[in-house]
Amino acid sequence: MDQQNNYKLKIDFLLSNNIPLSHSTRTTPETIFRICNECNQIREIFYKTDQICYPCYKARTIPLSGNDVIDNFVRYTLTNNSDKREGKMEFVLYDRFKNVEFNAEGGFSKIYKATWIDGPIVNWNEKKTKV
Repeated sequence: MDQQNNYKLKIDFLLSNNIPLSHSTRTTPETIFRICNECNQIREIFYKTDQICYPCYKARTIPLSGNDVIDNFVRYTLTNNSDKREGKMEFVLYDRFKNVEFNAEGGFSKIYKATWIDGPIVNWNEKKTKV
């Protein structure tokens, strides 16, 4: 009889909702959000030594065109709207295009079409291609 009560206690213990069956363990470090030194927005800090976020780090490391207006525009589009994965501007060097063909001419511009060799950064495989 005593053994039967012991089994009942074990079953009640295992079915109890008050006792967690698994311990919560963290395998990844806790994400720390701070104010970025570049854009002054609260974001996850990517580059610890400079206390900057990932979009600002990417904006720092883009290749420069030599034209301040273009460079600042590309940096602005990289650092703002960071939640959206599509629609970001990137500066692409001319030698990264192939099959460049003249398409049309307008009042103030000439329009060309080409094939982008690498494709957008979003499509890169980070293990094979270094950013």
